[in-house]
Amino acid sequence: MRTSYREVFDMFLSKTSSGWPVATVFRRGSVGMKNFENMPLGLLSVDMSIDLSRAASFFHEIVTIAREYDYHRESNGVQEIIRGNIELFMPKPLSRTDRQRNIKARRIDFVGEKAQSFGLDTTQEARWVFLPNTSDENYYQPMFFPELRRSTLLTWYTENSDAIIYLKFTGTFGGSGLAVTRIKEGSWSAPCAIGANVVGCGLRVHADPIECIIFVRDVNDIEGLKRGEHITLGGEEQKKRVTIFTKIAERFCKETFMRCSCYPRNDLNALIYSGTEEIDSAGQILSGYVKYPAEAVVFSGALRRLELPSTMYPHPTPPNNLAKFSNSDWTVEKSCTVNDSLEPPFDEHTITTLRDLLKTFQQGGEHLHLEEFNEFEIFTQKFRQMLFDGVTIDRAWPIEDCKDSQDNSFITKVTMRLESRLTGTGREDTLLFLAKSVTSMSRTDCDFSSPGNFPKKKYLSQSLELRNIVNISQTMPKNFIQKQASLQEGRKQRKRFVMLKSKDGKGVPFLARTAKDASLLACGLKLLAERICRS
Repeated sequence: MRTSYREVFDMFLSKTSSGWPVATVFRRGSVGMKNFENMPLGLLSVDMSIDLSRAASFFHEIVTIAREYDYHRESNGVQEIIRGNIELFMPKPLSRTDRQRNIKARRIDFVGEKAQSFGLDTTQEARWVFLPNTSDENYYQPMFFPELRRSTLLTWYTENSDAIIYLKFTGTFGGSGLAVTRIKEGSWSAPCAIGANVVGCGLRVHADPIECIIFVRDVNDIEGLKRGEHITLGGEEQKKRVTIFTKIAERFCKETFMRCSCYPRNDLNALIYSGTEEIDSAGQILSGYVKYPAEAVVFSGALRRLELPSTMYPHPTPPNNLAKFSNSDWTVEKSCTVNDSLEPPFDEHTITTLRDLLKTFQQGGEHLHLEEFNEFEIFTQKFRQMLFDGVTIDRAWPIEDCKDSQDNSFITKVTMRLESRLTGTGREDTLLFLAKSVTSMSRTDCDFSSPGNFPKKKYLSQSLELRNIVNISQTMPKNFIQKQASLQEGRKQRKRFVMLKSKDGKGVPFLARTAKDASLLACGLKLLAERICRS
């Protein structure tokens, strides 16, 4: 899977990684494709495979850069010592685009000039920076919802979209791309080849290429495309239902007034689907009647990474000395005790609780135990990233609602996700438990111009502020309601059990997917809760 350079380096040198890469491959595009992309008249693609490759690369790129931006912003400027001289261990190759970017960055408003060459409005009201770069012209441009995480925004838009369109405009003859729509059970239809033009943009010789992704909230907005008609997406009148992100000169922006005219390219669709299905319209493809072609496997993986980050990244591994505290209950008054011998340079006779260990770091011990301190810092950052992506747990429900009741209506699969917001008193971290909605509770009124917290097809079953947690336990209470299970299954469930209790006495019990996940979640949540107590 494609990933960032920092993440690859981290796999090799950090003890908190749970997996190792089989190989590292630096990919460089073919010379023929590069020459085709740089043709002065900007010809449309002649094969859907070209658009599939472009879309997959674009999705991977925007997700990777968004995650890297979030990582550096949330690390509070603290860089791990083991990454201090990264290129000494693994020299980073300099590609052609890197050399060009260094020259182009010297110009004051290079991105704005590129956008104007395609007839786009470049005023502050028309264009918002989605992924800023503090070293160049983006200083004067406003940022799109700066308080929200970039990768979380991408996932939110994808989860709430009924259709996603990728387009690349290469100049004189407009652009081409792909469209996919939601079908039954939330999956995506096979990709449909489409052509497009920027509304209001006339003949543009030597115009610079622009890539964009269009999120469409309501599938009714593309019904005309299914019928083989030209449709127009974007603009001020559709801002609550349609959002467009563009990539211009290696920078990603959110466009307010950009409008695109799209139409199906039946000739390309016939070429790629003729061998497996008989199709006579784009409507059959976008309605889910056509199977995914083998050529779209890579594109499907990129789309899945955009929507389901929780399934695309390995979970971190707790540092060995942190794992020694996993089997004991944590309380806000006494912390949690060590249940095994600590590894050198620490001694369980002088350090008996997790609080004592963190005090050792705070009282100058980070200089004496630098490597161990770095591993704790790296694990904290990785664990928070894992919670931001979301963790699937098998069951979550308020325990008081299950007392003296055999009703299993609260037993469901839930995604546990961390939400972090800046308030007047500081940063507020909240655990959200989101369940899939099968009723009218779906948030079909979500506004794309103001991203919200929850996907429209999910509802909030429970929430818990991290600062209100007073107890974290892996001991299953006797009154915990379980389905009829064998003795062996009961033992497995007890190993997967985690209980969170808040100041108001409410409990949030859940079963992790595996015993290993339960231990990881317990260790990470204890570390986060302990740090909040100390702050």
